[in-house]
Amino acid sequence: MSDSIQGRLDLARWHSHVVIGLLAIQAVLLAWSAAVHSPTIDEPAHLVAGVLAWESGRFDFYRVNPPLVRMIGAMPVVLSAPETSWGLVGRDLPGERFEWSEGSHFLRRNAPLSHWYLVWARWAVIPLVAVGGYVCYQWAKELYGTPAGLVALTLWCFCPNILGHGALMTSDAGAAAMGVLAAYAFWRWLEIPSRRHLSWAGATLGAALLTKLTWAILLPLWIVIGIANEIAYRRSCPTREPKGSLGRLGGVLLILGTGVVVLNVGYGFSHTLQRLDEFRFVSESFGNAGNVARLHNRPESTSFQFAAGNRFASSWVGAVRIPLPRDYLIGLDQQRFDFESAGLTSYLRGRHRHGGWWYWYAYALAIKVPVGMWCLGALALFWIRRRSGGAGWRGDVLVLLPAMAVVALASSQTGFTNHLRYILPAFPFAFVWMSQTVSTARGPIERATVATAIGWTVLSSLSVYPHSLSYFNEVIGGPKHGARHLLDSNVDWGQDLYLLKAWTQQHPEAHPLYVECFSAIPPLEIGVDAFPPLPGPTIEGRVHSQETHLGSNWPQTGWHAISMSRLFSQAGEFAAFHNLTPIDRIGYSINVYRISDDDSRRMRREYGLHERATEKETIHHASSNK
Repeated sequence: MSDSIQGRLDLARWHSHVVIGLLAIQAVLLAWSAAVHSPTIDEPAHLVAGVLAWESGRFDFYRVNPPLVRMIGAMPVVLSAPETSWGLVGRDLPGERFEWSEGSHFLRRNAPLSHWYLVWARWAVIPLVAVGGYVCYQWAKELYGTPAGLVALTLWCFCPNILGHGALMTSDAGAAAMGVLAAYAFWRWLEIPSRRHLSWAGATLGAALLTKLTWAILLPLWIVIGIANEIAYRRSCPTREPKGSLGRLGGVLLILGTGVVVLNVGYGFSHTLQRLDEFRFVSESFGNAGNVARLHNRPESTSFQFAAGNRFASSWVGAVRIPLPRDYLIGLDQQRFDFESAGLTSYLRGRHRHGGWWYWYAYALAIKVPVGMWCLGALALFWIRRRSGGAGWRGDVLVLLPAMAVVALASSQTGFTNHLRYILPAFPFAFVWMSQTVSTARGPIERATVATAIGWTVLSSLSVYPHSLSYFNEVIGGPKHGARHLLDSNVDWGQDLYLLKAWTQQHPEAHPLYVECFSAIPPLEIGVDAFPPLPGPTIEGRVHSQETHLGSNWPQTGWHAISMSRLFSQAGEFAAFHNLTPIDRIGYSINVYRISDDDSRRMRREYGLHERATEKETIHHASSNK
């Protein structure tokens, strides 16, 4: 064997070791984060929905997300035979979301094993995240060279948004992984239209459809790309036979058909081919039921009953049998209702409102994505003319189009904009595209610039770990200031309650302790011995009737642990704490304050309140409400 061949083999072996090492590092980071964080708001509902699907073959819970990721996560839980009760299953009430209450009941019913159930479920999803990383590497390698592949993999492995959501059993990171896999497989079929590549493209498309409803956009997108590819091929080969065109376009249809079949397999062909006029919808788009208007106009003291309708029932379209699982289509309807400003509140830069902003995702990306990544994106755009060739441009288009489609689709749904995770499926495509900078850089200065941007990304992300869910970049001063810009899953999703418990054990002097957290489980259920704090004056200065009725005990002297979503809530009942300096932080989602008698008197004077009740009365009230 010649020295050159041996050298290439050694280099390939070294590259494979780097790939394995990066994926292993990410897996360890994800596993540790999964073990130390408490259940986020959505996870109990995902978990109970996955367990239900395995035990009964039903998909009644959490229809707004397809079942693949949660079923993978629920596998080790189901094998341990948890205690379950499905009393609400089968109650076909349009618009109702029983998974929230059932998720909380499931955790209580299976305590104290519920913590490990969730950890096992999170760990089970980590291999899915690894698949996404390997695809980023392989696709970038084939498009731009092996160094680019390693860069794309590095960005995937250390992106704080991937680390934050990849450590959860929600569908967002899994959808990102399966989406980029489906796009890569489709690109491979376009490059080499063999039967094997066609089958693989169809199967991976189905897998992507089973992770998130967002990927339904791939069905029309693949048709558009297939037609555009065929037109380009016709122009380059004008003498080819007409039936060749039918064969390629027919291949696209076969891929789509295979994907739909795989989607139905994932749902066990549950109620497939049901007539469209047999569905009951709640959204304005499908049902025309007037739920959004009635929801906004109802008196605050009244409950809300969903009206069901079907705008297709009176037309010929109603007779069409839908080749999709019933729960998949109902999930599309429910998600459509959620995005129609159905009573959901969006938040941006200290402002709450019904409905969202068209630029919300652009703003969130600007402050939630590491500055180093933004530098790589700018360099890739600036140096794009250095690359040429039809195949290269075709690859760029297929890399960028799905990402642009996801962001455009999410940005167009201005009824509700509150979660950057909704566009997480676009991230791996951006990583692949940005990786070309390492191949197009010329000279030592440009290469050093690329290396600095990559290093900045990694260090910035690791400086926040394991609190990656709360990551914000240096433009706004890091995660300590994140809640003034975004809330909910972007900073405080209930993930730090276990860390709060550890903090209380390390600080026995923190008594009395008052806790107000945005969490999936009450603090008392995990052993946090604390009282609920009284709500204070609102942002407008109004005093809550509860506070007035209870003898003006606000604010209680002692220690207060308040999470960001409560601190910046719409009502503003904890706005008085905005001007206080926390004495400690739990992760970046919970602030700890210490209120002395002097602080209490000063805060009451600022709001024009009378002198507070005695400390004895305050403790008595807190104990009675514990």
